[in-house]
Amino acid sequence: MDPARRKLNLQGLLRYAVEQTNGEEATVHEVDPERAEFLQNALKSMTIDVIQEFEKAVAVLENQSSTKSERLDSLNVIRSYIDDLDLANNFVKFGGTTTILRYTKDSEKDLQALSNDIIAEMSQNNPYCQNHFLNENIIPQLLIKLNDPDEELSRSSIYAISSLIRNFEPGLKEFLRVDGIQVLVSCLRSPITKVYIKSAFLISSLASQNESIKEDLIKNNAVEVLLENINYIDGFDSKLETTLSALLSLSSNSNWAITKEKQMEVTTVLKQIISKNKELDNCEDTVKYAENILEYLNGQKA
Repeated sequence: MDPARRKLNLQGLLRYAVEQTNGEEATVHEVDPERAEFLQNALKSMTIDVIQEFEKAVAVLENQSSTKSERLDSLNVIRSYIDDLDLANNFVKFGGTTTILRYTKDSEKDLQALSNDIIAEMSQNNPYCQNHFLNENIIPQLLIKLNDPDEELSRSSIYAISSLIRNFEPGLKEFLRVDGIQVLVSCLRSPITKVYIKSAFLISSLASQNESIKEDLIKNNAVEVLLENINYIDGFDSKLETTLSALLSLSSNSNWAITKEKQMEVTTVLKQIISKNKELDNCEDTVKYAENILEYLNGQKA
């Protein structure tokens, strides 16, 4: 059952429920028992269908004769449902992640990337899946791929790492143990915009939540590299906004070791950003970040 078919089934089920009320405002107590049983069984069968789709997809992925196109399609089927917490946990329980983990080491980088995306979406705010993948020692493997020249592989790797360490202390500890901070800062030099943005976003998140990690980021020259990416841009730019957000997180209760010349240069650019974008609704956060960083720089001892 593909996503489109599932959507149509849901629409049909809801349409049936509405039609059966005959235009009346029915309450839970007024629903006919036979009708309620039908709806309950229909919903239950649809959930079972998703698990069956997982099993079919895994079977294709395990079949040596499957084409690359078939494997990509199967991974996409899994991904289309896997952000549901219960379905993700069930996927782990029936052993589906064994196949996904194997594909993170596939010779085809697009298959690796899609497998990383599945891990990322299973792990977001899901301690059960986060712990499962932590025990599979996936974080060191993902770190190696953060600076891969393949855009999708590097993007998906940092996406997965972010999901595995945010709001999950054991994952964060493992990330720190394998020198994740140093690798993360190096991603700020990536020519791939998506990788840079995800790296800056993760830096912003980590720095705002943990003083020790913030100091480690500063020691690894995160501030200097981020400052290199501040440029005046007329209008909204996601890279600029994320850069400013990361810098603001790194400014709290800290002292940047930058030269007076660099401070003056950054101050000039920040003033341009503020003056040219302060009237634009979609630049509200960008301007706010710039103003706060400017205030920080003005208060910092030369």
